[in-house]
Amino acid sequence: MTRIVEWAKHYWHEIKMPLGFSSDQPPSVTTLSHTLARISPREFQQALTDFCRYLLAQKNNLTIAVDGKIFKQFHQADGNPIHLQ
Repeated sequence: MTRIVEWAKHYWHEIKMPLGFSSDQPPSVTTLSHTLARISPREFQQALTDFCRYLLAQKNNLTIAVDGKIFKQFHQADGNPIHLQ
């Protein structure tokens, strides 16, 4: 989560509007962790897909690379870690 927030700080001027934020700084690691713990992987995947589509529509010659990640600190109801694809 720390790396995500660090990345967001660097690009905040570009991403805050499409993400619906008005604050001058991105959410903290704690806020991000608590928020992600409350949403389903499917909802997160859809939001990420929508965000990538938005970026691709705004910029020419943009490439976005996304790979699957396992969130070890978040678990499904059966106790298995969440895996995003």
